Amino acid sequence: MLFSELPPEVLLSIADHLETVKVIFSLLRTCTRNYQILLSFLYNHNVKYSSGSALIWCVDHGNEAGARLLLELGANPMSREQIFYSESHFPKTWPVGPLHFAQTETMAKLLLDFGAEVEDSPRQWGTPLHAAATKANLPLAKFLLEYGKANANHSNNWGATPLHVATEQGNLDLATLLLNHGADVNFYDLPRSMHPMSYYGTPLHSTLRRNDDSSFHMVDLFVKHGVDLEKKDVFSDTALHVAVKQCRKPIIKLLIDHGSLVNAQNGDGQTPLHQAATRPEKGVAIAKLLLYHGALVNIQDNDNVTPLYAAAWGYTDMVKLLLSHGAQVNLSNNGGVTPLSLAGKRKELDIAKLLLAHGALVDVQNRFDSTPLLEAAAHGWVPIAQLLLTHGAQVNLPNNRGETPLHEAIRRGRLDMAEFLLGHGALVNMRDGLGRNSLHCVAGQLGKRTSEQFFELLLEHGALINAQDNDEVTPLHIALRLGGLNVVKLFIKHRPDIDIKDLRGRSVCDYAKLNEGCDTATWLLAYDAKRHGELQ
Repeated sequence: MLFSELPPEVLLSIADHLETVKVIFSLLRTCTRNYQILLSFLYNHNVKYSSGSALIWCVDHGNEAGARLLLELGANPMSREQIFYSESHFPKTWPVGPLHFAQTETMAKLLLDFGAEVEDSPRQWGTPLHAAATKANLPLAKFLLEYGKANANHSNNWGATPLHVATEQGNLDLATLLLNHGADVNFYDLPRSMHPMSYYGTPLHSTLRRNDDSSFHMVDLFVKHGVDLEKKDVFSDTALHVAVKQCRKPIIKLLIDHGSLVNAQNGDGQTPLHQAATRPEKGVAIAKLLLYHGALVNIQDNDNVTPLYAAAWGYTDMVKLLLSHGAQVNLSNNGGVTPLSLAGKRKELDIAKLLLAHGALVDVQNRFDSTPLLEAAAHGWVPIAQLLLTHGAQVNLPNNRGETPLHEAIRRGRLDMAEFLLGHGALVNMRDGLGRNSLHCVAGQLGKRTSEQFFELLLEHGALINAQDNDEVTPLHIALRLGGLNVVKLFIKHRPDIDIKDLRGRSVCDYAKLNEGCDTATWLLAYDAKRHGELQ
């Protein structure tokens, strides 16, 4: 007997003894008659043995008849068994319910009528309204708001309301719909977990960070709905702070025209002008707009950084603009560093010239008493040093450790800088706070970051090879301890006094005797013995 000829009760009995849905489905497909007989059985089997997992499939594929049948057979309208994939930032690893997958009003109504909850948000993923927003499904969102009475201000785990999602997508129509149905334009909920996908401010902050073709109109819409322009995000930035960092001039002008405070300070004490000062593109045009509307050119942030100091990092045109608006050139940060010192460290020659032309103090000292010249020497930028000396910088002015620009150039291995400084009056035997001259510095560096050229250079300029520091240690003492055999030989070549003793009463040979096993000590002791005629 063919399957198509089996009595219905026999066919159902056979199906009831089959183990898998796949086999039942194969039986169902044998003929149209069997399909009609077994379809309800198949759905009932899914509800009974698979918790109605087919419901989400039917909803997602728009199979309203199948969804209705499953619900009538007892499928749970709140089951959470499938991952929701979308273009949103929400994670794609958390299962959500059937209503999240609805694509039409009729499907959503069916689910709601069978008990689906419009505010269902599994693990705070977001509600069905969030899902409709991520799909940019305007009719469905409208239905959920009006028929389902969805809360337009429901916030998820990442601090996002449906309005945040609309702004993220640049969907002006959806944003308008949400606002017209009670969405709070100023809503800001701190994310429950800090993550790159989190939303760290109001919908206005989100649309400004998006900064696309829709942003201007979205900002305009929010302004018309009474947005608080001074509300701050998690970084304490106002809307104007964000716009200055990322948006085009028309949006910034729109915010200012509607009352954004140009001198508002964020958590770091920075104003929009601070942030415009370091914007690579369009920063000057934006700064001009801010200054025109009353931005304070000399305002300092929590670290006492001014916009001019920020611009001295390398923004020449910005420096010109700020100076033309009265920026004070010698205001320093908390560390006592002025824009001129910063420009020197950053090797910004043109900026340094501008600052000096506007009265920058050439020998101003920071909290460590370092001058711009000393900083330039440390970083090895000879053109900056030359500029500073041309403007009267003192070549031997030490810091609070007694280190001069020459000391610093040697310690950093800047041979060209050392040559330049010596050619411009640097004192080769000037002592630092420990009483060490330039050769003491070299002795600890030879064989490491510097070369023998330093040693020869300093001797050519009169460095005292037998100079003693505060502990009466000579450069050779240091060379023996730190420099190795080749360095000691280099010193001996210039005939230092190896009998000089330090405060401990020990000469270099005394120290060598304490380490007779090493090559350097052995060689030095042999040299000393030969010097005294003990070796023939």
